[in-house]
Amino acid sequence: MTIYLDKMKYRWREKYWTHMVADSIDELHIFAKLIGVKYEYFDKNAMHPHYDINMMQVQIALINGAKFIERRELIEIVKKLSLEINLKNKQMSLFD
Repeated sequence: MTIYLDKMKYRWREKYWTHMVADSIDELHIFAKLIGVKYEYFDKNAMHPHYDINMMQVQIALINGAKFIERRELIEIVKKLSLEINLKNKQMSLFD
């Protein structure tokens, strides 16, 4: 399981945050739960799915094997995640 953190930080509500992504949605959710990040921090409605995590959570993620990557690498990974989500949604709609 490889978890990636965006090197870019942004300030929101008096804290600094970054984006956390993975090679698959399942891995991303499992890792988020492992490090104590609530599902509500998963931004599924964003153009590219990711978790928003604060700097304390970043430290926990790094201790558990996450790694920083450049923004352009992160964009490529989240494009794949978006395709995965779309495929899963289409598969689920077959059962509706």
